[in-house]
Amino acid sequence: METDISVEALTMTTENRWSLREIQKAQLSAEHEVTGLTPAEMLFGRTLRFPCDILFGLPSEMPSLPNEYMKNLEARLESVHAFARERIKLSRERMKTRYDYYFYETILRREI
Repeated sequence: METDISVEALTMTTENRWSLREIQKAQLSAEHEVTGLTPAEMLFGRTLRFPCDILFGLPSEMPSLPNEYMKNLEARLESVHAFARERIKLSRERMKTRYDYYFYETILRREI
């Protein structure tokens, strides 16, 4: 799996000086090629906050009541997941078209 390879590469280059928390945070904040979203956005409905965000003062959301927060979170997650599903569907169709083109191109060349 790609993630396993990246973890192995990191441990090989930095010997024993790596932190599982840093790796986990890096993986959760890495944008997916197809969806354009991070795993954190898909799971938590927001991007992760880093220490530099605190230092440079990213605008924070106003605190809300628990019921209001849950409704907002649910709506945010539904829209994020719908967006991701659409992007995945488009990517799947592009991959199928590309595969079919090269597959049939190869078969037609053999028959000629």
